Amino acid sequence: MDISLPSLAIGLLLLLIPLYFLWKLRTDLVRPTLVAALRMIVQLFLISIYLRYLFEWDLPWLNTLWVIIMALIATHTTVQRTGLPRSVVALPAFVGFLIAALVVGFFFLLFVLRLEQPFTARYFVPIMGILMGNMLGVNVLTLSTFYSGIQREQATYYYLLGNGATRFEAWQPFMREAVTKSFTPCIANMAVMGIVSLPGTMIGQILGGSSPDVAIKYQMMIVIITMSASMLSLILSLWLSTRRSFDAFGRLLLVLLVCILPFAAQAKPKTRPAVVRLETTAGVIRVKLSDDTPIHRDNFLKIARDGVLDSTLFHRVIKDFMIQGGDPDSRVHKAPDGQLLSPPRDRELGNGDLGYTLPPEFDLPWLFHERGALAAAREGDDVNPEQRSSSTQFYIVYGRSWGENSLGKVRASLAENDIEMTYDMWQTYLTNGGAPHLDGTYTVFGHVIEGMKVVKAIQAVPTDSLDRPLQDVILLRAIVE
Repeated sequence: MDISLPSLAIGLLLLLIPLYFLWKLRTDLVRPTLVAALRMIVQLFLISIYLRYLFEWDLPWLNTLWVIIMALIATHTTVQRTGLPRSVVALPAFVGFLIAALVVGFFFLLFVLRLEQPFTARYFVPIMGILMGNMLGVNVLTLSTFYSGIQREQATYYYLLGNGATRFEAWQPFMREAVTKSFTPCIANMAVMGIVSLPGTMIGQILGGSSPDVAIKYQMMIVIITMSASMLSLILSLWLSTRRSFDAFGRLLLVLLVCILPFAAQAKPKTRPAVVRLETTAGVIRVKLSDDTPIHRDNFLKIARDGVLDSTLFHRVIKDFMIQGGDPDSRVHKAPDGQLLSPPRDRELGNGDLGYTLPPEFDLPWLFHERGALAAAREGDDVNPEQRSSSTQFYIVYGRSWGENSLGKVRASLAENDIEMTYDMWQTYLTNGGAPHLDGTYTVFGHVIEGMKVVKAIQAVPTDSLDRPLQDVILLRAIVE
């Protein structure tokens, strides 16, 4: 039974119900709803005219061209909705849409419907249209979830790479999350089909005169082919896009980081970074503590607030290496006459603490011993095989400059202990220097954000045979900002 234009107009009056409540609730959706409804009516009337001629002409090349146009439109929509760079996503999405639609569509037309002419417009165009529409939503959700997930959890991603995972192994948890998020609604809809809901395609066939038995069989196959095509297209799109969005070392390209940063910012609320101001007799050093080492971060904040670090010495200073402080036994006392009394020089410093140690929190390749790194001191492996950190003593890396040959030897030495120096670490050490031989054995829990000139000055002062500065350098106070 056909629907006449007057009857269609009467049916459209039902739109007044949602429009009334949208207006009554003072939403901003009245105008968008009217525009969307108008666009739908115009577009469907135009497409009906086009399809009428397409079915009459029934030219294979024209039908194929129409499918290619649908794939291009779906690709453009994917780029717009994901916000990802066109240069990264467009070609992978287009190839995924087109190949998945053709492979699954032809399988259905040739082996299920057993058509002698699979390009017949009455079957070919609608089937491809259904597949494109379903693939579009799945691809948009999958790509957005995958790339925003990697951006949001960069520390986890680079940790996996730094500990020997291949690029695919590092991508896998993010791919799993993306596929699960995009396919869960499909599976849920499939599970309740026929009980809670009757699909529009099946209802349309029944209203168009088909028997329920025929309509149900078509509906079953439509669900199967849309799910199969969606999975195939998203796998192709993801795989091809990763070849354009990561370099040979697995690093996410900068152009992509800029585009997906807003997704990550929305997904993970910003927190104020923990910064401690170290006021010394040589100047001020400000350090930012890492949220990826929460035990060391919280402990350092506590001892700073409790005044444990105040009036202690930088008791161990080695040029082109580091400056170390935080030993409670090195505290400087003020005599009654106002003179500062330092521990005697024949007294060995570096053994003081608060009676407890901290478990290691190695976070390679995210936190390493580059110049300016803040790390926890500890006892040697012979008495401390678990490599637990001192509760109070810390050091700031100054380090030396490295050439490729000398750094290569350190890299090989680390590799013998299953510690990988990643490309980023390698480039940082070559450019800025540091102490790479300590990586993977001492916990780095922050870095200097202001005052490296002060660190440079301290590490260059003359010292005695115990590496204690000849003129005391005092940490006057540690202030949590």
